[in-house]
Amino acid sequence: GGGCEDACKDGGRVHDIRPRGFIEICGEDAAFDFGYAAQDPIFAKREGGAMNLQVRILSLVVSLLFIGYVVWLVRNRKLRETDSIVWVLAGLAIFVLAVWVKPLVLITKLIGAKFPVSTLFFSGLIFLTFISLWMTTRISALSEEVNELAQKVTLLTEKKRGERG
Repeated sequence: GGGCEDACKDGGRVHDIRPRGFIEICGEDAAFDFGYAAQDPIFAKREGGAMNLQVRILSLVVSLLFIGYVVWLVRNRKLRETDSIVWVLAGLAIFVLAVWVKPLVLITKLIGAKFPVSTLFFSGLIFLTFISLWMTTRISALSEEVNELAQKVTLLTEKKRGERG
């Protein structure tokens, strides 16, 4: 009595709340945001307890605002179209994961993480690390180009002074 089998017979209600928001739902461990699924067992059963409704709505709103801001930057020529592709894809990824949580839960299980939210933050950290490396290489290339242009300007200036004098 009181085991997972009984809980599944009782409509799959949450029956075991563990520390740090880790619960067991009908034999499957499901991570969620610190006890929210325990407050809403139907949501926990339906969505695997991955993210509560407030987090999903916030993710949707933020992703749409982010994509809108990227489009605004492109339209006002503050961001090139080639650079905007990466940022639009990032916004779309956040949107998709907010709407369709199962891939996030699957990735969380594959990497052995406890919470889908931690997988999301880890993915964001990896993404920003790659973006930083990419931007650093572009800055290095532009710095070299500026040095070459400065040397050419200096040579042209000296040549013009030599012609005058």
